[in-house]
Amino acid sequence: MVDKVKIKLAHPEYVQKVESVNCMGILSSSSELKLAFKTGGIIDKYFIEEGETVKKGQVLVRLKLAEILAYEQQAKLGLEKAERDFERAKRLYKDSVLTKEYFENAKTAVDYAKTKLQIAEFNLKHSTILAPENGKILKKLHESNEVVGAGYPVILFGSNQESWVLKAAITDKDIVKLSVGDSAHIHFDSYSDQLIKARITELGKISDPYTGMFEVELSLNDIPEKLNLISGFMGKTKIYQTVPVEYYQIPVSAMIDGSKNQIRVYELCKSDSLCIKTLDVYGNDDRSFLVRGRIDSLSQIVIKGGAYLNKNAEFEVVN
Repeated sequence: MVDKVKIKLAHPEYVQKVESVNCMGILSSSSELKLAFKTGGIIDKYFIEEGETVKKGQVLVRLKLAEILAYEQQAKLGLEKAERDFERAKRLYKDSVLTKEYFENAKTAVDYAKTKLQIAEFNLKHSTILAPENGKILKKLHESNEVVGAGYPVILFGSNQESWVLKAAITDKDIVKLSVGDSAHIHFDSYSDQLIKARITELGKISDPYTGMFEVELSLNDIPEKLNLISGFMGKTKIYQTVPVEYYQIPVSAMIDGSKNQIRVYELCKSDSLCIKTLDVYGNDDRSFLVRGRIDSLSQIVIKGGAYLNKNAEFEVVN
């Protein structure tokens, strides 16, 4: 008589687990502004230094104005000439010496000259950059006497009304675990005794074409007043999922064989026979595998004695 294999059965244990993602990020101000000239030219002078605190309306930097003033003067002279020509054309048209078309062309020339003067005055006004609000000069991006093009930033400006964000890069495996609103803790080496609370405000929708990583932006909350944060700080970040992940816990002793991502176990099927089931593994520890997803159809599994079983083996369930 063949001895029956003694086995022990148990239901998979349902667990909920709050997962976390560890990453590194760079601190920056959410209200950083890149200030630029509307027109290109040669930088005349910076009136500030990096790190300096400034007030709204304070002059920060100016272009050399010789060329811009010349354009403005040219526009003024053009307008004066157009107005003289128009007055002459109006008198001659009244005396029926000129045609209506010539008169209307003279009137259009005045409007055109006024527009050119408005453009010249606008360019002159924006050849000097003023502080848009109270804040700090984070960086001067050029030096005096350098030529800059229109729209190229010359100052990196941070508002006093700023809030701080940390931008980190994470893998595709991690980004699917996170959602906007998930909480986090950030640690800076400069303030080793402080943990700053944060929350995800943006998640990247596409990966960086060079690194393949996804960007996540976290907004810092409740920053202690004593902390002097500076753009460029590197922060170690731990992000926590808001919604716990549902798992089923399978004891290591239940595994017949498997790989990193899958295991096979014996389960008790209908008619009290045993069959083999393959499960996808999403994590593990020293004592169990974490199986994610719905496995409600999985009744009881063999948690002890499975190593001695085969298809034709007779078994006996023991407590």
